[in-house]
Amino acid sequence: MGMMERRLTINGKQMDINRIDEQVQLGSTETWEITNRAAMMIRYQSKNSF
Repeated sequence: MGMMERRLTINGKQMDINRIDEQVQLGSTETWEITNRAAMMIRYQSKNSF
């Protein structure tokens, strides 16, 4: 893992495939606010169907 990958976090936590941080009720709606405070542009991708 390179230096950049170690600095990228969501809510201050690094991604861990074995950890569940949030559970959302089926059928509910969420609004996500994404902020990039880095000096470089970072592309955001969602892997879900809408």
